[in-house]
Amino acid sequence: MRRLIRIVQAHMDQYGVSEAEVARRIGTTPQTVNTWRNSDMKQLPRQDYLRALADLTQTDYPTVLAAALTDTGYLVDPAGLDANHAAVLAALAVDADDLKAAAADVDTGVDLDDQATVANLLAAVDNLVAEADAVAEAIHAAAVALVAGDEAALRQLKRTIRRYRRENADPRRLDISFTRGSDQAWSDTASDRSSSAGSSAVPDP
Repeated sequence: MRRLIRIVQAHMDQYGVSEAEVARRIGTTPQTVNTWRNSDMKQLPRQDYLRALADLTQTDYPTVLAAALTDTGYLVDPAGLDANHAAVLAALAVDADDLKAAAADVDTGVDLDDQATVANLLAAVDNLVAEADAVAEAIHAAAVALVAGDEAALRQLKRTIRRYRRENADPRRLDISFTRGSDQAWSDTASDRSSSAGSSAVPDP
């Protein structure tokens, strides 16, 4: 069963509602939801459908988005990724968090006489914040998919990457396991633990 329809099916099983009722509640047609189940998804579903599905099923939006991205082929299955690619993408998720925080902190309290300039500046800043949110959301969704939807594992992985950066170590040397259902979605390699403990850290490339 494809990932997106699994979310739909879990809601149907839990609440005893039909697929047509799910479609109605998220604002689309039964035919659209049926294609998620029975057809190869060629296009990413509309964002409003995915957000409505997340709200309806009480599933976080990045998980729903990651499911849709995987079903449409924009993301490969986490099991098909090696540890190096996974660690790089998780590091991007850290960068996205920082970008979002930086954009939110932009001071728009300018005191200029030219009202048109002020209006343009404010519009540009608003756009920056919106773009930062979109980037962070998309990268987070991809990173969640890498750890098979385990948000706790992703948070721990981000903390480890930040520690590696403080120690000038290379986050690509993380050993990440994508075994579904495992209690530990990732771990430091022995070489990384000894490297961080020693005096010679591996520099960032």
